[in-house]
Amino acid sequence: MTTHFHVLTKAEKFVLNLMQHTPNIPKYYRQTFAYKLDECGVQLILKLTEARYAISKDKQECLKDADLTVSKIRVLLRLSYELKCISIGLLEELSLQLNEIGKMLGGLKQNDQEQS
Repeated sequence: MTTHFHVLTKAEKFVLNLMQHTPNIPKYYRQTFAYKLDECGVQLILKLTEARYAISKDKQECLKDADLTVSKIRVLLRLSYELKCISIGLLEELSLQLNEIGKMLGGLKQNDQEQS
């Protein structure tokens, strides 16, 4: 339970950081990237919250969904950078945070499978 709380805390910090920057995405790309990034960020937090309280089978599904959401955010960030919507510095900062969350998720998924 403690590890879930730790990854959830990291995800919340990541999403707060992300949401501070999405309003700066140019208006032309805002609906394509900013809204989707914000939505995926919130979805990540919700899935981790569900996983924290779920029983084993449901927990695996929630962790799988959270992992997929991390992948979606990665893709959206890379595309945002390629289209000059975000800077390389911001991409690196957010990617480092996201990589840490991804590693923690992988550990949780593996740990939960071993306990099943």
